[in-house]
Amino acid sequence: ELTTPSVIYEQEKVELFTVKTTVAGEMLDKKLFSKDWVYENVFGLSPDQYNEQKDTMIEDALEAFRLSQLENEGNDPTESGMSYGTPHDLASLYGNKRDKAVGPAQIPTGYDENPQGRPTEKPQNYGSDQSNFSRDPLGKKGLTPDKPEKPSDGNRISTFEAQNLKKSLQKLKNKKQILKEEDNNGLLSEKNIKSQE
Repeated sequence: ELTTPSVIYEQEKVELFTVKTTVAGEMLDKKLFSKDWVYENVFGLSPDQYNEQKDTMIEDALEAFRLSQLENEGNDPTESGMSYGTPHDLASLYGNKRDKAVGPAQIPTGYDENPQGRPTEKPQNYGSDQSNFSRDPLGKKGLTPDKPEKPSDGNRISTFEAQNLKKSLQKLKNKKQILKEEDNNGLLSEKNIKSQE
């Protein structure tokens, strides 16, 4: 009679593979050893065995790509011979629309053909809706022809503004209660100050 396989042996085998893959992953992540060295020394594989595993990994990647094409695009690349929706396909699709392909050493042309700066104002558009500054850019319609406003310096104010300012200051002065020092009974009188003798 044959003995039944031991469950404990299977658990130890799984735990051993888990520890080996963890150590191999850390060695490869930290770039301490090459893949070939890890295959030989951690997993104990011969060069023929790990080269066979590398070929099998490539076949797995091709099969995964075929499945993703079938799921996402409805295309079987083995039958059609083409792929759809990959980043390379999208880049080549947009690249065909350009007149000239731009490589890493080429500089795109066309930037220096148009003059730089503010767009020129066409004289026929000035004062119309097509103008950059609306119909009345200088505010001419608000002025009366009798008294045109005189241009003033930056520091001086116009007479109209000065009159308004004078009136508003007079109103504030009338509303405000000003203390007079001549009044002996006022708040600032020296009679209200107590001596500390």
